[in-house]
Amino acid sequence: MKKKRKKYIKIAVEVVAFILFIAVLGYGLQYVDNKTEKANVSDESSINDWKIQVPRGKIKLNGNKYEYYHDFENYLLIGTDATGNNKNGADYQGSMADFLMLVIVDKTENTYSFLQFNRDTMTEVALIDHNGEGEATANIQLCTAHWYGGNREQSCENTVKSVKKLLGGIQIDGYYELNMSEIPKLNSMVDGVTVTLEDDFSKKYPKMKKGATINLDDEQAYAYVHDRYGVGDEENTSRMKRQQQYMTGFFKKLQEKVKANPNYANEVFESLQDVSTTDIAIGKISNISNIFASGTDKGIFELAGKSKIGQALGDEMDHMEFYVNKKAMVSTMSELFGIVEQKNKE
Repeated sequence: MKKKRKKYIKIAVEVVAFILFIAVLGYGLQYVDNKTEKANVSDESSINDWKIQVPRGKIKLNGNKYEYYHDFENYLLIGTDATGNNKNGADYQGSMADFLMLVIVDKTENTYSFLQFNRDTMTEVALIDHNGEGEATANIQLCTAHWYGGNREQSCENTVKSVKKLLGGIQIDGYYELNMSEIPKLNSMVDGVTVTLEDDFSKKYPKMKKGATINLDDEQAYAYVHDRYGVGDEENTSRMKRQQQYMTGFFKKLQEKVKANPNYANEVFESLQDVSTTDIAIGKISNISNIFASGTDKGIFELAGKSKIGQALGDEMDHMEFYVNKKAMVSTMSELFGIVEQKNKE
């Protein structure tokens, strides 16, 4: 079945731009209060027990209340497409947020993880006006949250609000937005990434034959992590495998750059200032943390659910809609944040 899509709701899949920036931002994020005191633990208690501290925060999922006990910092990465504009006020139109990922830093256990969102996730979105105001909401695709507002900051804040609502009120400490067109620049910052090709791209790029090991230039890198139709089995799962393969290679190259130049992450952040939107202070970025170098990577998580064609946008056109499985949501949040249900509590 062919799906009609308006330009503003088209499915852009250049996810890697922000998988790449995860690494850069991870090195740049200030690991505030590294020496946070932990509660005393008796010999019978495990240092890994989520309950070693007093509750750090609360969320509400499926009508139930939960608490979490570790000290987290969460940052939302937003990848926007080519729609919208940069004008302010009544002439401004936000772009679609085609890539959304939450970077989760557990300062208690010195770990980090990522929660990637399906851009078509159905959730409550605030329909704010060009002044950033308005009380009306709609249960529509998460990617549309960035469409609303009178400037890029308001669009980002509205997106943060929607993600926070989706995750039961979890605290989000900052956002970083970058357009997908910056993929070539990100790839060039590490002088390309070497991969053994999972699929064949030789029709367009003669050197990109399946099984070949090559250092991808900027154009090849874009194709490798973006293209799906006409490549292999054309399945998104195959593309995601390539994206994760590329990310692993990127981490390795980035670590080499940082070891050779401790200020490298700072330089990357500054080089993207003119094309990015963020509320993360430069002072925080400048105090480079070693969390991604010394901490434990818990991996990339997704919210399980099902997709279907629907018309929730109310434009009488068919669009993809992704509905998160409620039980899976609790399970994933438990693994990421160690949430514990609070029974018989008001």
